[in-house]
Amino acid sequence: MKSLTGRELALSLAARGGIHAVIIEGERGCGKRTLAGEMAAAMFCRNFDAAKNRACGRCAACRKVLGGVHPDVTFVGDGAKTITVDEVRAVRTAAEVRPNESDIRLFVICDGQNMTVQAQNALLKLFEEPPQPVRFIITCDNVSRMLETIVSRAVTVRIGGLPAEECVGILRGRFPEEPEERLHELAGIFEGNVGRCIEAIDPGTDSRTAELFELSERAFAAAKSPSGWETVEILARFEKDKEGFLRFLELLRLHCRCLTPGDGTRTAENLRRISMTRAIDRAAGDVARNVYYPLVLATFSAAIRSE
Repeated sequence: MKSLTGRELALSLAARGGIHAVIIEGERGCGKRTLAGEMAAAMFCRNFDAAKNRACGRCAACRKVLGGVHPDVTFVGDGAKTITVDEVRAVRTAAEVRPNESDIRLFVICDGQNMTVQAQNALLKLFEEPPQPVRFIITCDNVSRMLETIVSRAVTVRIGGLPAEECVGILRGRFPEEPEERLHELAGIFEGNVGRCIEAIDPGTDSRTAELFELSERAFAAAKSPSGWETVEILARFEKDKEGFLRFLELLRLHCRCLTPGDGTRTAENLRRISMTRAIDRAAGDVARNVYYPLVLATFSAAIRSE
C-alpha cells in the first residue's frame, strides 16, 4: 500500500471497504471530483478489476454511478460556493434511510472546505456515530480549512497533478491545434494539473483565470525589463480588485517555482525566481494582514522590478 500513488490508494480504499470516510485533498483542478466519481464506482462495482485497481465501468451499478443516477449515491455541494448547515442536516436525515440497491449508502461532499463551521459541526455528529451502511468521500483543497475533529475521523489521501507526459497527452487530445511546446510548458507550470492547464488554454472554461494567467505571463517576462512600465501597467489593473490581485499572485508564483538546473546563467535565473517568490509571499501576507492596499501594490511593483 505504501508504494501506491494517491489516486491508486484512494481507489484501493474504496474497493476494500471497511473505512467509513475518505478525504481527497488537492489543489483546485487536480481531478478530485473525477477521482471521487471513480471511487464511488469502485465501491458499487460488481466486477472490480483488482489487477488494474479500477471499476469495470460496464456493470449496471457502474453505469448508474458514473451517470449520476444511482439511488444510493448522493453528491452534496457540487459547484456550490457554500455548503450550509441545512444541507448537512438533510444528509443526516438521508443517512438514516436504508440503501435502495446495494449494501451501502454513499455521500460525496464536494469542496468540503466550503462547509460553514455550523455545517461541519452538524456533520461531526454523524461522523462520530455513522449508521453502519453509510460511507463518505469528501474533497477539499486543504484539510487545514476543515475542523480537526472531522479530519481525525477520516483517512486523508493527498493527490497532485498527473505526470507531465500524461497531462500533455490529455491536453493534446482536447486541444490538437495547440503547439506541443506550449502544452509542455503549461504542464510544467501547473505541475500536471490538467484542470488549470485547460483554464489557461480555453477562456471559455474560465475567462477570468485565462485573463489572469496571461497577465501573470506578461508580468513574469516584464520583471526583467529595466523600465518597469509594463509591470506598473499590469498592476494598475488591480487597483480596485484585491481578490483578482491575490489570484494573480498565485498564478505568478507558479511561473517562479519552475526552477531549471544548468549553467551559471540558469542559476542566476533560478535566484531571480526565488527572489520574486519572496516578493509575492510578502505581498500576499500584507493583503492578509490588511496593510493599506495601494501601498501593497506600490511595494510589490518596486520589489519585483528590483529583484
